[in-house]
This record gives sequence, C-alpha cells and structure tokens, in this order.
Amino acid sequence: MKNIIITGATSFIGVRLLQQLEKTNNKTYAVVRPNSVNRNKLMKFSDIEIIELAQENISELKQYVDRCDVCYHLAWSGTRGLERLNESLQKQNFNNTINTFQTVKELGCTVFIGAGSQAEYGNITDVITEETPPRPMTAYGKYKLESCIKLNKLAEINNMRFVWGRIFSLYGEEDFHETLIMQALEKMKANETLDMTEGTQYWNYLYVGDLVKLLIELGCISEAYGIFNLASNDTRLLKEYILEMKQALDSESEINFGAIPYRKEGKMSIRPSINKLLKMLPDRKYDFEKFKNVIVKI
Repeated sequence: MKNIIITGATSFIGVRLLQQLEKTNNKTYAVVRPNSVNRNKLMKFSDIEIIELAQENISELKQYVDRCDVCYHLAWSGTRGLERLNESLQKQNFNNTINTFQTVKELGCTVFIGAGSQAEYGNITDVITEETPPRPMTAYGKYKLESCIKLNKLAEINNMRFVWGRIFSLYGEEDFHETLIMQALEKMKANETLDMTEGTQYWNYLYVGDLVKLLIELGCISEAYGIFNLASNDTRLLKEYILEMKQALDSESEINFGAIPYRKEGKMSIRPSINKLLKMLPDRKYDFEKFKNVIVKI
C-alpha cells in the first residue's frame, strides 16, 4: 500500500482523481484550503484523510503525514480570467509548488506528478510536441513553465521520478460554468440561440475522466519521466465539436458562427501531439471517451 498525497483535492481534476484512487489499495491524503467552500465534495469518499492546510504553509504537512510515496500536485490559484496575468499571485504559486516538492521529499516521496498547462507553449500554430519551444503569453503560463524547469532539476538532484503533465482543454461533469462547452450545453438544452466565433481554429478536448486515468498510469510506469502532453487523440476544427454537440443533444438551437469576433491577438489554435504519451502506455494504445458520448451524460 502506498501513501498518496493530492494537493488541490477539491478541484475539477482533484475530485475525479480521488474517485479513481478510491478503487486502489492505497492510503490517500487530500490537502485542501482551510474552510474550503468545496470541502463537501470530498464527503462521499470514506477512505481518505482530509488535511486542511494553506499552500503557503505546506511545510506543516509533516505534522499530519509520516510518509509520502507519490504526490499529485494540483493546487494552483488564479487559473482563469485576469488572474492569469497577476504576476505576484502566479509567482506565489511557483513558490508554493517548490515548497511542496521540498516537503514531500522530506517525507520520502519517490514520485512527484505536477499539473502543467498548454499555456506554457503560448500561441503555436504548428503541431505541439514536448520539444516545441515554449513561449508563454501570461504570468500563469510563465510560472507553470518555471515550475517545470525547477522541479525537473530538483528531481534529478534528489533521485526522484518527476512527471509534468501539460494539460490541454478539459471538459466534463461539473466543469466551470463559463467554459465554452458548459455555456453551449446550457443554450442547446434550452434550444436557445448560440453566438460564436467562426470556429475555424483547431482544438482538442480531453475528458477529465480520461485525464485522471492517464495521470494514474504515468504515476505507475517507472519509465515515465519528464514532460507529457495530456490531450485526446481528437484534434479538429472547433466548429465540428459544436455541431457534434448539437446533434448529440438533438437540439434545435440556432448556431451563429462568426457572430463573435476573435480577440485582438487573433485566432488561436491548439494541435497537440500525444505520440510520447501513447508510446509510454503499457499496451501502446488508449481508448479515449468519445466526445459525443460524454456530452449526453453531462
């Protein structure tokens, strides 16, 4: 049995990760903010230990846990909107991340898995591989990248296996209500008109349930090390996703493509390569959930 620590346990990803880990014979510690408004999301889990601890005080984790084998570090504030541009907030996230690594190292951790982001790459029009030079456009992307670089060095020095999953666009049950997918779902279920951009940018959506399975796989594979793009095998025009959603829901909504202009930075596409990820999986293949099958369940 392994001792697994998850920071950011009440997050969109964290709750699903706990659901998967509940099926394993491990001891899981869920680290959450003191007085977290989302703490109730963890009440359905009977076999986890909840630790209320601010990330700024993560060094105090040693008062609650005797040993750590694997750490999934998901905690990160300011992941949406203008907070992504907040330099001081994002720098604090970086500091918290490094302190988390140092703390679990002292607890004997041998595997550290961090949640990176497509924002580390910036606006790339070509296919994005793990070797694509990153050019982050926000403080959020900048400090995610800085965390990746620093953690990689620390892991090598301390003989710890380090995995950094650069996560692309997620969707799934109970996602943030202002995402395009969730807003479109609300409109389509009510058969209301949906205004959009032209939708001619390439995009990739990964189901959150697939993401956590991949994170667990990477945590178990001893050869897995370094950066992995975490995306689905379904890259296509955003417009095609929206039309498939309408068909899957049998919606009568009118979709006005082009009613909303692109931002002043222009059209942003994402075309992630997951070849490195697929080669690392034990059976060299992975069955991703089909977009239309998930949409009807949300």
